[in-house]
Amino acid sequence: MKQLNTFLKRYFLFSIFIAWTYTSSSQDVEKSTQSSQHQPQAHENSGNIKLDKGKKWIANPETTQGIRNMISNVNTFTSGNASKDYTVLNQKLETEFNLILQRCTMKGEAHNQLHNYLMPLNDLIRQLQDKNHAQESLTALKSYLNKYFEYFQ
Repeated sequence: MKQLNTFLKRYFLFSIFIAWTYTSSSQDVEKSTQSSQHQPQAHENSGNIKLDKGKKWIANPETTQGIRNMISNVNTFTSGNASKDYTVLNQKLETEFNLILQRCTMKGEAHNQLHNYLMPLNDLIRQLQDKNHAQESLTALKSYLNKYFEYFQ
């Protein structure tokens, strides 16, 4: 029964995240059509993350490993056929992002702060799909991924 309750809680949280992402995505499309210039915003929501009384939050190992995997993917990325390569990178990062969500065992305020970090990260990953500004998006993404270790250990 406990396993069922845990599964249902995770399913509920994941459903809320998907709904938020869908709503956010619709708003992003609307914003991008209003803006004539694309500007990746790596730090747009990073101000919402707060330390734990001046200390880093303790993250579950799977989350930290997922972020490390993403950092490795972006640091080793080389683009030969720009459009195709960025698409492959985007898919790898989305896979890691989804694994972080699935494996999250954090609770309380640490969990809330992790999600404050993850929401802008998800937006940056999606921005890699913009063929005309993929390199700018990659630069912003690299910078943002490294911010994880400013807030979490």
